[in-house]
Amino acid sequence: MKRLLTAALVIAALAGTTSCHLNFGGTSKSSSYTSTISGKQGDVLVVINNDYWNSQLGQIIRDSLTAEYPMLPQSEPFFRVSNVSHGGFTSMFQMQRNILRVDISPDNVNKVSYRKNVWANPQCVVELKADSYSQAEELFKKNAANIRSMIEGSERERIISNNAAYSSPAVEYEVQKIFGGSPVFPKDTKIFKQTEDFIWLATTNTDYVKKYIILYKYPVQKGVQMMSRESLIENNLKAVNTNIPGTREGSFMTHSKYIDPTVQYLKYKDKSLAEIRGLWEVENDYMGGPFITHVLYSPDGKYMIGIEGFVYAPKHDKIEHIRDVEAIVYSFKWTGSEN
Repeated sequence: MKRLLTAALVIAALAGTTSCHLNFGGTSKSSSYTSTISGKQGDVLVVINNDYWNSQLGQIIRDSLTAEYPMLPQSEPFFRVSNVSHGGFTSMFQMQRNILRVDISPDNVNKVSYRKNVWANPQCVVELKADSYSQAEELFKKNAANIRSMIEGSERERIISNNAAYSSPAVEYEVQKIFGGSPVFPKDTKIFKQTEDFIWLATTNTDYVKKYIILYKYPVQKGVQMMSRESLIENNLKAVNTNIPGTREGSFMTHSKYIDPTVQYLKYKDKSLAEIRGLWEVENDYMGGPFITHVLYSPDGKYMIGIEGFVYAPKHDKIEHIRDVEAIVYSFKWTGSEN
């Protein structure tokens, strides 16, 4: 897919239990701390006593937080995990970006809670409190997916916030004119291709890491279940087959022949949408990578809008790069809307 990514050249030229409670978000804390978080994207510090960390509970926590990230061409974990005991949880460790605290005491009420910016900013802190070891294990198992989702969501929001601080308003305006809304694009985003119903943009363009966003739209058809898996996949394929050529004659972007995309239906902020994840490749060529797509109805109900991010990084791990384009996809909002 070298010529698929000839955008690089063109752009350069253009130059729980009954007593358990899940409380995510409800106990958010905005502290007066002004320290900036430490650590890299995807780092998680688990604060837990060593005996528990070396037990089955610790293994369950590690297995969950280092589970394989979905739809990447190679195996990569959600997070990089380290641990420290409660006694060793000093100010240096309190600056970590993502913290999971596991506290087991007979005086505790069994619950999982989420707070932000407790010791630094912008920080995600998840606290699991249990009155016994068995309750801690049960509580974590019950809420493992939610805990992982909260930490992942915090990473995404950090990227969106950074993009908003250094954005590309002129590019966003061009996208809004076609689609009635736009993601938040980072500074120096370039438009590569633009038609009345499709736009292709590059947000990163180096020799070995290329991150792209496309948006496309197509009319809602009466009597057709526009949100069915079949319709979503068919129209996504049509958009990329038609608009993104490969390097060779007759080559074009398509989906992997070996792994079918997944489709999930989500409610994100005020938007109901379908999320497609999968692997892309180029017909009659050798390039490929991961992609994520959101599809939703336009506010007037006349069109389906697709927002897709895809990555080409053959000599690198992909997770940080797919998170970057995911954040852009998730940041889409209608013109004039707060969400």
